[in-house]
Amino acid sequence: MDFLVRNLGKDELDKLDRLARRNRVSREEYVRRIIRLHLLQPEANNIEEKYQNLVSLMTDVVQNNTERLEEVLETVKELNNRGEKDVPDYRSEYRTY
Repeated sequence: MDFLVRNLGKDELDKLDRLARRNRVSREEYVRRIIRLHLLQPEANNIEEKYQNLVSLMTDVVQNNTERLEEVLETVKELNNRGEKDVPDYRSEYRTY
């Protein structure tokens, strides 16, 4: 299907031609790529938003797990310090940084 663009100035066409040459394509192909990218942008934005939400969720999960593990480690240390029997000594295996 053909698509005609009217009333572009010489400066605008010259700039399109320079950009097309820089990308080693014709002006027509360059404009086609611009239109395709523009049409894909809403979908790309949606994917980016979902990705950011997932990263935020995973960061919260990791932080929560870290806090729970620190609590467990502290409990084990307290039990070891009290001399509780049958409590493994994790002091040499786990270090806090």
